[in-house]
Amino acid sequence: MSLSSKDINLILNLLNEETCGSSLTFEQISIKFQHGILKSDYLRLGNALVLLLQNRDLAPTSQQRLIIFYLFIEMYKNEQQSIYMNPFAPVFLSVLQSNEENSTATQKYFHWVISPVTKHERSFLSLLINNTNNRDLLNKTPNEILQSDLLSNDDSKQKGLQQQLKENIYERTKDFSTLVQCHLPAVIDDPEINNVCQDIENLL
Repeated sequence: MSLSSKDINLILNLLNEETCGSSLTFEQISIKFQHGILKSDYLRLGNALVLLLQNRDLAPTSQQRLIIFYLFIEMYKNEQQSIYMNPFAPVFLSVLQSNEENSTATQKYFHWVISPVTKHERSFLSLLINNTNNRDLLNKTPNEILQSDLLSNDDSKQKGLQQQLKENIYERTKDFSTLVQCHLPAVIDDPEINNVCQDIENLL
């Protein structure tokens, strides 16, 4: 079942490229989201947000991506479980591992890969996962977050979080089928049209 037009309009308004950075604080975004979206639609909506992250031109600004990361956490914040049990924990791991320099070529060929993000975006996600300074975060707009000193670039902490998340996700998914573990989409390009393997070899 697809998203309703009401849900789509709400998300498009929250992610409006012209206004999303300054019009609402994260607390106001949370209120609008909770009042407008049914909990039963969270997973469906989250998958749509993943699609936006996988296609950089659909969520081109840091402000939009900060809101998307926040919504992933917001949807399941009341669940009494560890962060790695969040359905979108693999997305968090992909974002923490992303690198602007080495991911662009891969993104060109593998459209299910999460687009690379900035250091500020990774720091923001780390704060959300660690539940650090969340009250301060909620009272700010995305623009204010990007300009604040809340986003530290402590690579060692991020790498530690990344490793812990990776290990926990592996433990959770190791009993899944190989197809589920590889996170490949159900639809793959026709190799005669998009010769991925040959193109990748040419890049090496």
